[in-house]
Amino acid sequence: MGTYTGCIIEESLKDKTILDEFNILETREDDGISYIVEIENSKVEEILPKLKKSMVDDPIWYIDLKNYDYHYIIFNDRIFKVDRDYPEQYEKTKEYGLKRGILEEYLPNASWAKNKKLTIAKEENIDDIVALRVEMQIEDWKHTLNKDFSCYSNEFAEITKKHLEEKLNKSLFFAIMYIDETPVAMCALEELSELPQITVCSNKNGRHCSVVSVYTKPAYRGRGYQQKLIKYLLDFARSENFNDVTLTTNTPDAMHIYEKIGFKLISNKYFLSFED
Repeated sequence: MGTYTGCIIEESLKDKTILDEFNILETREDDGISYIVEIENSKVEEILPKLKKSMVDDPIWYIDLKNYDYHYIIFNDRIFKVDRDYPEQYEKTKEYGLKRGILEEYLPNASWAKNKKLTIAKEENIDDIVALRVEMQIEDWKHTLNKDFSCYSNEFAEITKKHLEEKLNKSLFFAIMYIDETPVAMCALEELSELPQITVCSNKNGRHCSVVSVYTKPAYRGRGYQQKLIKYLLDFARSENFNDVTLTTNTPDAMHIYEKIGFKLISNKYFLSFED
């Protein structure tokens, strides 16, 4: 179900009965009395106007309630909703608080946003890639064949780890997104070995790659994370002097993202299986 948590200073309230609406997790008595509270996600929209109305007019205080995705900052005359994926959204809250006379060091700021990090994987990231690859393969093949392959998770993880130990940052380059130290998305470039072409007589001759292993954990989809990660990976490809990048997809949402980034649809491939 999920909850919002926050801190309410008793002195900020003219109507303390509002506390009855919350589950009080902790009471602190440092410089005055404050309460660490929580409330269910489904009830937060209803409590916000009540909370604003219950606050004193002077001096100026604010109360904040946040969950993983959103952060409400409540003044006695205004409520701000911040998407924690976007640190810049805290600026309006800070500007408003400063105008109301609150010292900057006490106001919400960009450091309260999610801690997102994009990185090109190194050896120490292999276990995170393996875990994401296992999830990805189970989900993909469940969707494609309607069959559960989770019984092969351990065996597949071992094979994948060995492969990565041999290929990572040699012919296979992974980009990973971490949020608060948790790996939530990945994509990779696999270098393609092709004969040099006379039309490109330079040290770039023959450097081509393909985008592979594009995956975002289900709970983190729909936020533009993968688009940011792919752009980050493509910047890396340019820095490594790759000529071009190819990819294969038949997912409409993915096609839209790739075309927006600059990919063009070129279809001239044939397929032959020796097992038929």
